[in-house]
Amino acid sequence: MKITITGANSYLGRYITDYFLQNSNFQLNLVHSHHSNETDFIKNERIFNIKADLTDTFEKDFVRILKESDKIFHFAWVRGKNTQEVSEKNEKILFQLLKEIEKPEKLYFISSVSGTPNTKSEYGKNKYKALKIIQENKAIAIILGLVIEDYPQKGPYKLLLKIAKLPISFRISKNEPLVFPIKKEVFANNLLQIATEEKPKNNYSIFEQPIGFNSFMQNIENKQQKKRIKLRINANILLNVANILKKIKIFPSKIPDQILTFFYKDSDFILDKEIYNYNFNQNNYAKSSK
Repeated sequence: MKITITGANSYLGRYITDYFLQNSNFQLNLVHSHHSNETDFIKNERIFNIKADLTDTFEKDFVRILKESDKIFHFAWVRGKNTQEVSEKNEKILFQLLKEIEKPEKLYFISSVSGTPNTKSEYGKNKYKALKIIQENKAIAIILGLVIEDYPQKGPYKLLLKIAKLPISFRISKNEPLVFPIKKEVFANNLLQIATEEKPKNNYSIFEQPIGFNSFMQNIENKQQKKRIKLRINANILLNVANILKKIKIFPSKIPDQILTFFYKDSDFILDKEIYNYNFNQNNYAKSSK
């Protein structure tokens, strides 16, 4: 089986590549940014590395790879300060992928639990737009929760671990959001199972049983016993402050947008069984729609 992974040098793309190499016999096409340093590429007889500017017209070699692929896992995501430009570039990539692969069911878009109709952040809004494109064109969405690991190199979980080292217990007093965690190795195993399915579902969700933010932080803090001052705040107040900071631009827009992303979860949408069929299970966290 030939699997193409876009965003192959991303945090998750690289881990999935390593996992697939160790636990499958897939031939892997790894798609890297045209700015990537080739010395960072994984070298293996089962790997073909290619650099591509996904925001530009696809070159013939890349189109050939897409057509020859059995499945394409799309991790790549354009980021930037101009939210309109970010949205347009990511949408252009999706439409080009859908055009060139001919069979939309070959395309698996790795989305986020932040990509929901009522999301508060620009990141979430752009993810939701992409999610709608995927669904309307009958490609496949994989809704991914918060990836956790013992020693994260980057990502939002690393930020939470840093917060847990402070002498402060940050808690939500009202309107506590849910966290949708998933262990990195469990995510990779579920993706491997999805890759081998002959008849894929319309949508998948990969996360464990949701947990309240306060309990989630308590679990992290329990690993580092120390005296902490309790600091409580209403989630709605926190979201309003983040919105104000984003508008007056005192801080880099990334900071308030991260707050809006993490402290608002459209849980009614995420857990709606008419959209996704969830059945939380200790051994298999991948949930698929009927």
